[in-house]
Amino acid sequence: SRSSSYARCIELCNIAVGIDPRCVRALYRRGVAHYRRHEHEEARADFESAQQSMKCFPASSGSEQTAYDDMDRRMTVYLNYIRRKKAEHKQMFAKAFQASHYDDKPDWQQKMDPSPLPSDSDEDLEPPAAGIFSCCSRRATRKKLV
Repeated sequence: SRSSSYARCIELCNIAVGIDPRCVRALYRRGVAHYRRHEHEEARADFESAQQSMKCFPASSGSEQTAYDDMDRRMTVYLNYIRRKKAEHKQMFAKAFQASHYDDKPDWQQKMDPSPLPSDSDEDLEPPAAGIFSCCSRRATRKKLV
């Protein structure tokens, strides 16, 4: 399946990056695999690392420079999409937590039950001592009378 091929690609690229942390092609390919698995933060980190490596270590030949230019163009597209989606999610969640869910009910606090939560301590959960209930006290008085 596609998901397993992306996982395998990530494994192989991890090996390559372990040998050479500045390997542009491995960082790029791992970033694409993460991107296609919707792991956008990992993809962003790989793309940014690859772009930084390209700046610090220029291509050694014309064909390698052409490949770098193509990868850079593609990474820019991926990064713009990732950043745009992140901004949209941030804005969406900000609105969700910003709005009051009770604006249409101004007296919602007054209607809330002010009683404290029930205690869950062992003393409060055990049955009351004998003689407290009226049925128990009647039995106790009958025994005394007999």
